[in-house]
Amino acid sequence: MTAKDLLKNLSVIVKTSREIVEGIGNHLEQKEQEVETTRQDLPEQAPVPNLDLEDEYEIEEVEEIVDDTAEHFSQVVYVYHAKDSKTSDAAEFNEENYTLVARCESSNLADAFGRTQNIEGSWAAGGDVDVTVYGPKRQRSSSVGDVFFVEDEGYYKANQDGWVLFREAQSEKPITV
Repeated sequence: MTAKDLLKNLSVIVKTSREIVEGIGNHLEQKEQEVETTRQDLPEQAPVPNLDLEDEYEIEEVEEIVDDTAEHFSQVVYVYHAKDSKTSDAAEFNEENYTLVARCESSNLADAFGRTQNIEGSWAAGGDVDVTVYGPKRQRSSSVGDVFFVEDEGYYKANQDGWVLFREAQSEKPITV
């Protein structure tokens, strides 16, 4: 393709672009006229009252915003890992089948589950001040079939669909299996 051919193609593109922009401009003008006609046909609207709330309420300036949501909404969650990966959902929750691996200050079950995952190294090796590790500093990640105890709620088992409450708390402390 020669430079002359490129200039010819560019000229066609510029002309087509101008036509498109002109068409859009004409369309917008038409819509503006329709809106103006509609406004003229509408009855007079009631005046909008002054909604200056500063006259009605005392406004205080906020000096600092503190995000302490986790502090106010944290709960203690104990994490129990199944000792055998083949432990079934029907397995009895006892020291033969489960072992206590952690105590987490968490906002919910999913948060405790996330804190006990080996994503960037071993979760049990430390680093998370809200997790107390029981047992060795090498633990597997929490997974389906593991049990989570939430004080004042009960025992939940992780499954493919989320969480199943299988025993409600009866003002009890966690089982130290």
